[in-house]
Amino acid sequence: MKKNTRMEFPLPVVLTLVTGVFMCSKIEHVFSCASYIVGYPIAQHELADHKAALKRAILAQHPGLANVEPIRPDRRDAATFIPKYVERQIATFGETLLLTRGTAERTESPVDSLRRRAPHMDIITIIDDTSPRATRA
Repeated sequence: MKKNTRMEFPLPVVLTLVTGVFMCSKIEHVFSCASYIVGYPIAQHELADHKAALKRAILAQHPGLANVEPIRPDRRDAATFIPKYVERQIATFGETLLLTRGTAERTESPVDSLRRRAPHMDIITIIDDTSPRATRA
């Protein structure tokens, strides 16, 4: 079965990846879109690693988004500004955007990327080992 090579995503999700300011109702939607653009599932801590590449990939497909109004993430009026901002962008670009699935392959495991990003942290790795164990006498 062939995987879809293009898929529609809600504009607020795409804007979140372009601007770095959260504009949608569920963070899971951002990770789904980011994973689709990259080509493999990315873990939460990996989103920052892919930020620039995701933005480049989106702008390559939708160059008009390069001209969206910049947003200061520390706005005091963000609760009222963001919904109006999204409405203005939807009026310009539409409710959804079609994006191409990435073809990248993972080069390090999510655990390794976490160790690289936070070497000072202890990381618990869960291994699914269902093989029988010898009992001690």
